[in-house]
Amino acid sequence: MIARHVVGWQVDLVVCSPAQRARATAKPVIDALECPVRYDDAMYGARADDLFALTRSLPERVSSVMLVGHNPSTEEFTALLCGLSASYPTAALGTLELAVEHWQDVAPGCASLTALVTPAQLSSDP
Repeated sequence: MIARHVVGWQVDLVVCSPAQRARATAKPVIDALECPVRYDDAMYGARADDLFALTRSLPERVSSVMLVGHNPSTEEFTALLCGLSASYPTAALGTLELAVEHWQDVAPGCASLTALVTPAQLSSDP
């Protein structure tokens, strides 16, 4: 079911919390995407400000990234990036499009939420 949702997704790097639950949640998506993964301790207790710092420090060779972390920071980060409130249930996948040329330019209001896939949607697939 997950493979069907990630077809066509281009992810150059996954930055994932080392927490067991985050790793287990991300595994099917990572397997389907077949992309490199960096398990980063900073993701575990991250606040929204920490996620900005992490994102701004990404290498320029990375054109798309998937962050796998925890709430409430994921929702706060999305709200700041997009200027709207987004609810991320456990294991939800949100896609954001950034209107910046370089990672170092990531700032509040620079993104739009283009998709949100919830576990309920995945489990209701035929």
